[in-house]
Amino acid sequence: LRPPGRPLVFCIDDADTLDAASRSVLEDLAAVDVGVLLVEERDAPAAEAAEPRDPNVVTVPSLDPPLADRLLTGGAPPDEVGARLDALLARRTPAERRVLAAAALFRGDAPRRALAALAAEEGGAAEVVTQLEVRGLLRSVVAPASPIEPRVRLACPGLVRRALPTGEEARALARRAARWLSRESLDPGHAVLLRIADFATASDDLLLAAFAAAEAGRRAAVADDPSAATSLARALELAERAPGAIDEAGVWVELADEHLRRGDHEAAEEAALRALETSSARREVLRARALRLAARAASDRGASALALTRLEEAIALLEPDGDPMELALAHSSLGWQLGYVLDRNAEGIAHGRRALEVAARIDAPAFQAQLCGRLGANQLRAGDWD
Repeated sequence: LRPPGRPLVFCIDDADTLDAASRSVLEDLAAVDVGVLLVEERDAPAAEAAEPRDPNVVTVPSLDPPLADRLLTGGAPPDEVGARLDALLARRTPAERRVLAAAALFRGDAPRRALAALAAEEGGAAEVVTQLEVRGLLRSVVAPASPIEPRVRLACPGLVRRALPTGEEARALARRAARWLSRESLDPGHAVLLRIADFATASDDLLLAAFAAAEAGRRAAVADDPSAATSLARALELAERAPGAIDEAGVWVELADEHLRRGDHEAAEEAALRALETSSARREVLRARALRLAARAASDRGASALALTRLEEAIALLEPDGDPMELALAHSSLGWQLGYVLDRNAEGIAHGRRALEVAARIDAPAFQAQLCGRLGANQLRAGDWD
């Protein structure tokens, strides 16, 4: 209900008739910076207004607009706000505090379905979530980043730090959150996988953290999201502490490809060479791809001779019957380097034709068209317009 970027005041008439439960709800609202103006005995003189005990709760004997203005324009000092939040949490039941802790763990938008699952030690957690929404301590997110999962957030950012547990209790909560997101979340996006990596790291499950970070990088790359390289690099960093968690050589190749897509040729070359260092000699296709990516990075920085050497090594790994797509790409890249970059068109055209010959083994018209484009550029450069 709070207008975006603006304060909010509830004005309650006939407040002297409120029962204890209603007053408790209003105290909770005041704790999350909602002003509460309680109006009692309208016929009493305004001068008899009581001094408020809470800066955000004012009791008056008649409607006094200046007091409402003060609530709208003023604000409690930070230490008073903190004290109110501590008091609010102290009034909560253990089940309510567990739900608030689960919401605080996400620090932003929390999947509503997750709260009951993370907080459940006994039955009834779903009802607790609803009660906290009614009391104004949890708010529905109107336009979440992902509309797939209905989400909620804590009504006051100041509750996040205070509601979070510490020590082993915090690790256990993070462990349950990682497990819930892995098994139950309906959102397949890379942001959820990053959350899993965060929670798994916090609970010392480095195997899951590395796997989730790597998968987040892959999905971000498919979505052309610039966070892909950061996620892949994070996966490799986590894998240093959790050997065997991921295919490190494969992730190095994916990172090299992503760096090239973003124009960071130096980082791409380094990643491709790390892929070669960490892969076994039996992985010919992966090593050929790493060599091709390293060749492209070398060519982009003007090291044409080194690029040629790497492409020739890649072809040697796969000829004559190796993976047709990677072998065709290696020939096509070498043909482009020879013909279009070094003006050795006859050699370049020969490799371009070999690329098409290899690609004919698979049913991939779009891929074959890509190879034709490069071969055609070399033929035009050689003056062959037919």
